[in-house]
Amino acid sequence: MSMNKEINELIRDRKAWKRATSQSLPQGHIPHLSSSHAPWSLLRRSSGDHAQTAKFATSLRFASPRHVNSPFGVFFRERWRNSTAVKTPPKDPLFELFEKNIQRRGYNVVKDTLATKQRKTHHHDTACEERNLRNAVILFARQLMVREAEERRSILRREREQRSVLNDFHFEASLELLLDAEYMRRKAIFQAALRETRALAEEESAEFQYITGLCHRVYKRCALLCTRERAARNLIAHEEEQERVVIEKMLCLFKICSAGRSLESFRKRENQLLQLLPKRLKYCSV
Repeated sequence: MSMNKEINELIRDRKAWKRATSQSLPQGHIPHLSSSHAPWSLLRRSSGDHAQTAKFATSLRFASPRHVNSPFGVFFRERWRNSTAVKTPPKDPLFELFEKNIQRRGYNVVKDTLATKQRKTHHHDTACEERNLRNAVILFARQLMVREAEERRSILRREREQRSVLNDFHFEASLELLLDAEYMRRKAIFQAALRETRALAEEESAEFQYITGLCHRVYKRCALLCTRERAARNLIAHEEEQERVVIEKMLCLFKICSAGRSLESFRKRENQLLQLLPKRLKYCSV
């Protein structure tokens, strides 16, 4: 396949065939055409002065349908053969002709030249591919570094947030533990003080009972009775004091009113005052 490809690259030159068909030859010289009269602009490198190639190239100028009925149309006809063997026509005579010419003259040179050119192209393509691959790797590495930096920043931010949450949780837990410890300590102190107070009260009650012969409950009742009796006495003394003051005021008023009057009017006034005195005493006591 590579050999056919190289041959096709060498012989498939459209410009060469266009140049061959554009050139004109003198009339009457076509049957006697030799290699010296061939259009050399048609021939490729390393093809040489080959008569068959020149004749074949010259005949291409008259291969169009308008020259089929011309006297030169017999140029393409072969001699009559009496053999019964079937001769298969070549698939591509142009390809076979140029293949023979290239194999005879300059095939190795052309092959080496093409191989060198292909190697250079291959090296150039390889260098370009390596450079492109290196650039792609560098670009990917930069993008990877940028993504890694962003991921690290996001991870650091999440870590700080989680750390702050954990610190708050630890602070609240520590505060609750401290409050519980303080509450337990105060509770223990209060219970100890309450026990001491009860112990002191029991000791005081025992000593009081030992001294007086009365229990604490009886002493409380006696103290309550004494307190009530003292309050009643104070109230009676206060009422008596108020009555005495009222009587003194009324006597003073009676003396003032009785000055300069007769004995009968004095007695009458005294009876009125005696009648009004209980009502006033009752009002003062209320």
